Amino acid sequence: ADCTSPSPPSAQERNQDVSKIITFNIDGLERNKFYLNQLLQKNDVLFICLQEHWLPHHDAAEKLNSNFPNYCIPNTSRDMFLDPEEMMIRSGPTWHGAAIGWLKSEDCKISPITPVSERFCGVKYTVKETNVTILAYSVYLPTTGNDAEFADVKAALLEDIKSNRES
Repeated sequence: ADCTSPSPPSAQERNQDVSKIITFNIDGLERNKFYLNQLLQKNDVLFICLQEHWLPHHDAAEKLNSNFPNYCIPNTSRDMFLDPEEMMIRSGPTWHGAAIGWLKSEDCKISPITPVSERFCGVKYTVKETNVTILAYSVYLPTTGNDAEFADVKAALLEDIKSNRES
């Protein structure tokens, strides 16, 4: 995409962009990267939202960006927010992780949102010609039946949306 284009996109072009967003609970990047690659190749995807990549943050960053070189894909994981000692004593899966990515050709329209949770990550997508900014998040909410944890994650997400909408 030409980020310096002076003319606003047509309604048809805007509708085409919207149809290029996918969300995928990948249930482990290593095991399912083939399927993600097929989705991206067959659908000319602008945005990808991933949940449950099941990798430490640094591994997810390296593998997502090396396996999908046409995309920028920031991610979150538990090790971004907990000390190693704390992770060792926690029960349940060690890694969850969410990621949101976009075509590198759209870099000038994207601002990653600073991660505040292992359960979600987001971006601001700005179309300068129309002065429209969209907040997009990839979210992996807890499903273990723990209502308090679900409510805490939901509250953190809503607070993040509010603070980024106002900035």
